[in-house]
Amino acid sequence: MREKILQLKNISKAFPGVQALEEVNFDLETGEVHCIVGGNGAGKSTLIKILAGVYSPDGGEILLDGVRYERFTPHISRDLGIQTIYQETLLAPTLSVAENIFLGDSLINRNGVVKWKEIRARAKEILDLLEVDIDIDAKVRDLGIAGKQAVQIAKALANESRIMIFDEPTASFGRKEVDNLFKIIRTLKQRGVGIIYISHRIEEVFEIADRISVFKDGKSVAHHDSKEGLAFNTLIHEMVGRSTNQFYDRERVPVGGVVLEVENLRGSDVNGISFSLKRGEVLGIGGMVGSKRTELLRLIFGADRLLSGTVTYKGKTFQPKSPLQMMKKGFCMVTEDRAITGLLMKRSLKENIMICKYSKFPQMFLNMKEEERITRAEMERLSIKAKSPDQLVLNLSGGNQQKAILAKWLLTNGDIFIMDEPTRGIDIAAKEDLYQLIVEIAKNGGSVILVSSDMPELVCMSDRILIMKDGSLAGELLQENISEENIIRVIVGG
Repeated sequence: MREKILQLKNISKAFPGVQALEEVNFDLETGEVHCIVGGNGAGKSTLIKILAGVYSPDGGEILLDGVRYERFTPHISRDLGIQTIYQETLLAPTLSVAENIFLGDSLINRNGVVKWKEIRARAKEILDLLEVDIDIDAKVRDLGIAGKQAVQIAKALANESRIMIFDEPTASFGRKEVDNLFKIIRTLKQRGVGIIYISHRIEEVFEIADRISVFKDGKSVAHHDSKEGLAFNTLIHEMVGRSTNQFYDRERVPVGGVVLEVENLRGSDVNGISFSLKRGEVLGIGGMVGSKRTELLRLIFGADRLLSGTVTYKGKTFQPKSPLQMMKKGFCMVTEDRAITGLLMKRSLKENIMICKYSKFPQMFLNMKEEERITRAEMERLSIKAKSPDQLVLNLSGGNQQKAILAKWLLTNGDIFIMDEPTRGIDIAAKEDLYQLIVEIAKNGGSVILVSSDMPELVCMSDRILIMKDGSLAGELLQENISEENIIRVIVGG
């Protein structure tokens, strides 16, 4: 019988407006792979960061080898042998494999001289143990993704890690790289290392898991002590777990003809995507975090460099080259981070609302009275709650900031609205206000491309949904087939 190395009891964590974790219980045994599955916002990342010492829990306790801890710090977590292997490799690209493995833990003699011979020997010993064929003198920048991840694992072993957390480790892997990683994980299991494995690829979970826990909306909603007899559909249903008919019920608008054609759009992270958008349509784009949805939107809006492909709009075919070019053609983009790319936080509401109008329709002189009139009209139309047009955007609520972003784009008289996570971090009432604005855009003949990690939102708002995975289109759901369950089914490859 395995020994329980880690126990989390009634762990809770809240952020402003979001209960990220609510009385979560979880444990890990030596030499096992305990998989955690769940959609975006399920609480998986928050749990990882609590174990890594990045966040402190608001309540509950952590037991490691029976010893109680109220919280970890990054230093304590590392000293206790907890190591996280992230999807993005955190290595020094210009240093060698051996140097990276012992970076921060260099073997030094009493005279302060690094023991390079011993470092190289121990690095080779660890890589041999993992049965990984990598030159210890190779520069990390010259390795592939799987090689870099193997170096991260080797580094964790050099630190004598007892618990390893793998966070979506195969997001950019082919089958060969997945097989190599699983081979390494089985070696780690034999050495008694406890492994927490997080993935949205359900087929991998069934292949590697000893136990499976399902997270949803910050709660641990299901636990399976064995994958034996567990059905694929059962796991998907547990991940969905709620009815969307109790969510916002939007007014449906007649959808017209095609207004936008995207042909073979390719960027550094986007793999030749093609689709069409119709007049009055809300086209949802779903997928897990890391599926490159944002990167696709940035290519369409000319914010990232396009490698190949074209956009056809109003009968003209062209390549997006800059946001200003696309704005002048009638495109609007609500970015996912309003504080960095959406607003000038230390400027007034009036300046933020007027900025895009002036960019698209420049004029020699400013009319301050007209600016005041327009801003107050937009405040009334969109129910923006502010003391005056001169109030700093920084001091508005998240929902009112988001409405200010929509106001600035509506003043450009654009036809195509690209929205990336438009309701992130705002309350229910503000969300419904934004949903009504999206419907109004469609009713007035505009079209919307909507990226959202909130699946009920995506289900209730979309006329059609494209689903992305690893920078490519994985599937399409027409309105009659749209459901949370079908979205997850496409994402996990079922």
